[in-house]
Amino acid sequence: MKIMSLIEVISAAHLSHYVASPFPERAGIMLVGPPASLKTAVLEVMDNYPNTIVLSDLTVKQGVGLRDDLACNKIITLAFSDYAKLYQRSQSGALNIEGYLRALVAEGFRRANWEDSRTVTQPARALVIGCMTSRFYTMHYSEWLDDGFARRFLWSHFRLGDPDLITNAIIQGIRLEFGGGGKD
Repeated sequence: MKIMSLIEVISAAHLSHYVASPFPERAGIMLVGPPASLKTAVLEVMDNYPNTIVLSDLTVKQGVGLRDDLACNKIITLAFSDYAKLYQRSQSGALNIEGYLRALVAEGFRRANWEDSRTVTQPARALVIGCMTSRFYTMHYSEWLDDGFARRFLWSHFRLGDPDLITNAIIQGIRLEFGGGGKD
């Protein structure tokens, strides 16, 4: 698959929000590959959409703060350039944010555990896109399978056909561009 094809798939998933459907769930896409395989560069295409937030980290408190913008579709996609960053704090914090994301892509997130459960809230939903290394994926997949996280996402595993592509570009002092002159 060409990089531009992957970018088109991610863009189409984001734009699927505008397709009329009886199903409100949004789901997500996880990009899985070795380090230096352009996962983050591919994800940066989401910066072109004003109703997307590209994140390097998120806490549940910050996620609750996004609830109204998500519920009214001001934000329809959350993209994580380094999904593993969510695990660099306590294990319980990582599991809590994962539960938040699991709700966002499926049944909808309504309220946090510290909020009064009697309040009326609109469910917040979003497409969630994340980038992770193959090693991180392997370490966590069994847990994700057991708790239902894995089935809510499409898992795109890839590697570069030329593993020296990035190194050679650095040595030559050139920036890799997607879609220009057939170099995708």
